[in-house]
Amino acid sequence: SHFAPVLERPSPEDPAFLFVGRYVEEKGVDVLVKAYRRYRQSVSEPWPLITAGAGPFETMLASTEGVENRGFVQPEELPKLMEKAAAFVLPSRFEPWGVVVQEAAAAGLPVLCSTASGAGVHLVRDGYYGFQVESGSVEHLAETMRRMSALSEKQRRQMGDRGHHLSKQYTPERWAETFVEGVKRYTRQVSTSQ
Repeated sequence: SHFAPVLERPSPEDPAFLFVGRYVEEKGVDVLVKAYRRYRQSVSEPWPLITAGAGPFETMLASTEGVENRGFVQPEELPKLMEKAAAFVLPSRFEPWGVVVQEAAAAGLPVLCSTASGAGVHLVRDGYYGFQVESGSVEHLAETMRRMSALSEKQRRQMGDRGHHLSKQYTPERWAETFVEGVKRYTRQVSTSQ
């Protein structure tokens, strides 16, 4: 619910990609930077890349044309940052879930997400809600960035709307219900085995 209001905002006049996460190898920031550079060289009007986070790869981002590094952003400020983006990118090499993917989907952003993200498996249907990217592949990420930026505003909005609806299945209330049901099931199993 914190991110859903972003869905109602008008599309940004100047579309941009957005990455939110730690600036580390595990998050694929090096892959993102290399892919973004290739993407910029391959299109006539490249989108900027807005980044939010902190970590050792910050200097790599700073030395890349078109990157707008916002540094660490407080969680309550993320919806405002997402309003400025036309698509979300998470190229992680390792990502058991990736809550930020769910937040981006709830905000109505189409998502480019690596195959290493658990959330991507559930929230990104390739070509429908966004694009799945082969983990660690610079060329595949650059190509999906080209594909995303070539879509019309209407096509991106449709992708974002679809992702938003899918994100509703993972609410805090539903997670709590699943947890409580699991505890009850475990308790029944333990009591019947004694």
